[in-house]
Amino acid sequence: MAYALIDNATLTAVQRLTGRAKSRSEDSTDGDIVALENLLQAILFYDDIVTIDDYKAEYKESRRKEFDFIRFLNPSELRLNEIEAAARSEVLSAIPTIHGGKFADADFRNFLDLLKMHMICTWDLKSSVYYLTMKMLGQPDSPEFGKYSNISASIFSELVDAGESDARLDRKLSLLDRDGRPIDPSNYYILGAKSGNGKSGGVTGALEAFVAALSWLSYKTLYYLHSARFLHADTFLYPVRQAYQIHYMQKKGVYAHDFTKSVIDRMTNTMNTDLRRIVSSDRAIATALDLPIFSAWLVMECGSVTQIVDAARQLRSDKRIVAAREQIREVRSCFDVDDLAEANAKVSKIIKEIERTSSVLVSSFGLRSNAGIPMSRLMMVYNTFAEFAGWSKLPQYDFKIKLPQIVADHLPKQGFSTLYRDIGADLAQVWRLGEARQRLEAAVQIDKDQSAYKPKAESPEYRNVYTWWKSPM
Repeated sequence: MAYALIDNATLTAVQRLTGRAKSRSEDSTDGDIVALENLLQAILFYDDIVTIDDYKAEYKESRRKEFDFIRFLNPSELRLNEIEAAARSEVLSAIPTIHGGKFADADFRNFLDLLKMHMICTWDLKSSVYYLTMKMLGQPDSPEFGKYSNISASIFSELVDAGESDARLDRKLSLLDRDGRPIDPSNYYILGAKSGNGKSGGVTGALEAFVAALSWLSYKTLYYLHSARFLHADTFLYPVRQAYQIHYMQKKGVYAHDFTKSVIDRMTNTMNTDLRRIVSSDRAIATALDLPIFSAWLVMECGSVTQIVDAARQLRSDKRIVAAREQIREVRSCFDVDDLAEANAKVSKIIKEIERTSSVLVSSFGLRSNAGIPMSRLMMVYNTFAEFAGWSKLPQYDFKIKLPQIVADHLPKQGFSTLYRDIGADLAQVWRLGEARQRLEAAVQIDKDQSAYKPKAESPEYRNVYTWWKSPM
């Protein structure tokens, strides 16, 4: 039996698409469509779906009713509060740092590099005072800048999740000038400023919010990642969190650098509708599976995004989907029962059959257009329970507690799977959906009472130029 652990941020994204929750910005829509695709794939290819029941108290009951096909696990009953505390402590132990206008701490810098987000912070003048302002390097209204807006909106949506979880995560921010000298933004004067006396007014609210959003993103990703280890589940997280997973695993030395590079390369290479394997000694094995975008096919079939989840649940019984689900379960079973080397040998024998099934799915459920068939590449990385340096210690099961059957069934299993996507590639695929994309966003309601962040632009050739209204950091 294989089951997926899905996060509340994904469920909120689905509610935004169906109009049951308001969106702060149209820029978050494409990321939400990718999150919907995650949920649909979990429905189609997994025996069961679970989530952690830690949503805001007044909305818990309505959420359980809306997603009544998901099992909501009580975090206190399963002692996940110990994992939550460990995740929070790990995140708060590192201090985000901006050095000479760039994020310099290994955590945020490498993660933003993975997302291909090229950022710069400059001192910008407002009412005779300079404020540290976050910008994206590039030209406004370009396709690349549109990607910045989409990914930024996905990151800022973490603050919505924090509010819905009724929690906060306060984190300090360290500022260093280009020479590495610490900056006290409340008592700082900018050398070379061309207006006024160069007095600093501190950090803009948008930059503070961005740091807070990244902090929440890293915290919740760690929480679900380690909960998946504990529950032996496969993670289906909000897309930008899926990207953070692979960054975190590499940072902790769980994967060798060449393994991580192979995973990233395989995610971004031209899709070719087959399943490929990447093996890392005795630690992990990765398979790349190219799938049709089911959300596009389903919305064209049923006509409305509000009906798409129910339609997916009915599609589960289609013999082509059943065959794929059984094969994915068979792969998972090999790793649960055998050691990695033996499992790898068994999987190699059934790999061709899975490739044929993948081709059938693409042929049957792929949405054809003039640009071909938009595809979604899913990287499934199975991880053993080997002890890796830096991993949080998991709590021990208390066998006096009656566990939900789906968890109890998995107690003897060896590992868990993390699922990765290239969010940039997925966002590009969404734009290729044409009429299907229009239908998927048709029910979105924008909350006009809430402000939304719009990235500011900085042309790369002017990043180090002083003007009357701007000074480099």
